[in-house]
Amino acid sequence: MQAIILAGGRGTRLKQVVPDVPKPMAEINGTPFLALLISYLSQQEITRIILSVGHQYQKIVDYFGDSYQGVEIAYTIEEQPLGTGGAIKLALETTESVDPVFVLNGDTFCQLNFKEMYGNFHDSGKTFGIALTEVENSSRFGSVQLSSDRSGINNFTEKRHSSGSGLINSGVYLLYKNFFEQFNFGEKFSFENDCLYPHVSRIDCFPYVYDGKFIDIGIPEDFEKAQHFLSFIQIR
Repeated sequence: MQAIILAGGRGTRLKQVVPDVPKPMAEINGTPFLALLISYLSQQEITRIILSVGHQYQKIVDYFGDSYQGVEIAYTIEEQPLGTGGAIKLALETTESVDPVFVLNGDTFCQLNFKEMYGNFHDSGKTFGIALTEVENSSRFGSVQLSSDRSGINNFTEKRHSSGSGLINSGVYLLYKNFFEQFNFGEKFSFENDCLYPHVSRIDCFPYVYDGKFIDIGIPEDFEKAQHFLSFIQIR
């Protein structure tokens, strides 16, 4: 299994608590978050990862090289910010795989069974997979409404219209290399806001609901929570 990790974030909201490094390199108990994420993916049988990098990318390249924790590492470099959609599209163009590829955010941890999600997605015959999880407060993320039989997605509700507990998009996707051929996007665009949310009705979605850990380290309070939250991950 292969994965793309979006690791080009600047971490502007974390500047008060971490030094000037790419957001995915913010340290959790002395180890870069991205190293913990790749270690977990290695344990989940991910064998190749494409790191989509931009801001201060050399710090990431110097740390991981072309292999880490038994996982082959490749890179795509954004010379100018392309948005999440543009970054995914660029990374997909570098893979020769005909199999679906995971896409993850480099500042979010999802404790899901990647092998199970991959198998269930393959069996579904659908063209796009998305991992969902339930949180107590959906107002920070926006919520997701499943179809009545829970086999698809009806719509996504914006953050400002979400409240209370609910299913959210955890930012883990499965898609094929040719996914973007059905659209006419330019080089720079947001995957969620320009592609997924407005076009959900034409995307053949497979929702995978899991109940494991979920945390986004993008704000200082959750970054501090992660120091304890992710202590179970062992670097081999």
